[in-house]
Amino acid sequence: GFKDVEALEVGFGSGMNLSLLGRLGMQLSGAEVATKIVEKGRANLLGWGYEADLRVGSNLNLPFDDDKFDIVLTWQAIHYVNNSQEMKAAIAEHARVLKPGGRIIVGTTGPRHRMRENAVPLGNGLYQTVHSMDHTGGQIFFYFNSKRQIKNHFSKRFENILVGRTVEDLFTGTNDYFLITATKPII
Repeated sequence: GFKDVEALEVGFGSGMNLSLLGRLGMQLSGAEVATKIVEKGRANLLGWGYEADLRVGSNLNLPFDDDKFDIVLTWQAIHYVNNSQEMKAAIAEHARVLKPGGRIIVGTTGPRHRMRENAVPLGNGLYQTVHSMDHTGGQIFFYFNSKRQIKNHFSKRFENILVGRTVEDLFTGTNDYFLITATKPII
């Protein structure tokens, strides 16, 4: 089983993904950018029967010890950085808290995603979103454009890197995600 597996989700939002990991019996932790989100996620998880160590933190500053987690998950959150250098720093920070041999699982926005439909390209992977879908309208994000670019960014800290992509054409727009998994080297 997964009883002794320690899992961290960076950018856990409502806690839904953590609840799925909790159903598997994993020990749950999470980081979010605001106290209000942490409190709401904690309330949701407790309501669903799960306890979790939830803390305020960010892609660039995860408030957990080195080499703590077996799994680090981040879904639609790692791109909340301002440039390629910050993306590399965020990847390094995710690797820092992951145990040697541990696995990272990432989902991030692909080139055809509706969040990028009318986004203004600012150069070097930066885009300013232009939409009214949610709180992210008008924000600037670093988005990957290719599998090669992803592998280049992750290869400094990870091995066994696999990159997939899924595109869903929906009635009102397209969801396009890069799916990334890799392991932290055992030194």
